[in-house]
Amino acid sequence: MNADSKPATESLEATERKWKIIATKADIARTVVISIIGTAIAAIFYVYQDNETQSRYYTELQSQRERADTDLRSRMFDTLFQNYFKAKLESSAQASRRNASAHELNSAQLDDLRQEIVLSDLLARNFEAVDVRPLFEDIDRRLTERIDDGRKGQEAIDNQSKAFRLREQLRRVARGATSRQTESLIALAKARSQQVQIEQCESGTGTPAEPSPNLLPALPGHDVIGVIDRVAQSSVRIMLASSAASPVALPTPGLAPRPRGIRINVTYYDMPALENVRMPNGERIALTLTRFISAATCERFFNELDESNQADCSPLIADAKNHGRLCSRADIALTILPADYIGVRDRPFLHELSSRNATNK
Repeated sequence: MNADSKPATESLEATERKWKIIATKADIARTVVISIIGTAIAAIFYVYQDNETQSRYYTELQSQRERADTDLRSRMFDTLFQNYFKAKLESSAQASRRNASAHELNSAQLDDLRQEIVLSDLLARNFEAVDVRPLFEDIDRRLTERIDDGRKGQEAIDNQSKAFRLREQLRRVARGATSRQTESLIALAKARSQQVQIEQCESGTGTPAEPSPNLLPALPGHDVIGVIDRVAQSSVRIMLASSAASPVALPTPGLAPRPRGIRINVTYYDMPALENVRMPNGERIALTLTRFISAATCERFFNELDESNQADCSPLIADAKNHGRLCSRADIALTILPADYIGVRDRPFLHELSSRNATNK
């Protein structure tokens, strides 16, 4: 009995030692695994917390920068507007002085207008969301009144030439603002833009001929046509009408009938990012005058024009002398914006933004 029980006891003890070793190894393995998992979780949490800290830091830094930039722009905006109206008030004060000659008053007022142009340029460059068109149009109107005052004499002619140069400077500022907006729309909003060259001539009797071309290029959706109605002084009148609309005759003799529609007067001061028309298919169009030249302007202010305009003036002046026709030429920028474009003046609803994001995905 004792001899038989001894091997059984030894076998049991061996099995017990074996399971103890297995249990010990399992405990060690479990401890190691728990340590590894704990270390990994701690590392992941640390990395996550570090990323969150950095993200919060950069967010706060960006917010501080934006707040500082907004405060700076606000102070700059107030300063520019104060100086703008101050220039107008100074001009009025100088005009009310009785001891100054008319020539001195005109020179002082033109200097004030030059300052207003500079301030308007600063506004257009630093505040793209601000519609500076009323300021531009007000300065353009006052300069045009001085150009077309009809007075004779060398002093009057000199003042008219100065006013013309200032108006050209103002229009260059406007072209710079509109071109920056157009390039931004092309780069960020995937807009498309093209130039349309238009010419219209008047006979010696003053009757205008049909503009050439008389239609804009194909507009989005093909349901609307752009009829070029008239090339006027520094503007182009365009009518947007349904392609199926019946024409209605205009009272001006010699011109083809025009369809009924919406009239748009395109000038240098139409800002494409702020002023656009939605087409039936959801896309938008923006029209801006980028260049205007006429035979009358060429003959009167040839020496005040740059070389490019002088080169374009030569055929217009020759046409006026040889055929008695007064022609005007205009370049228009036609910018087509995609249907999902959201402008600075738009106030979309939340469901519209959600649907657009889902569509983009």
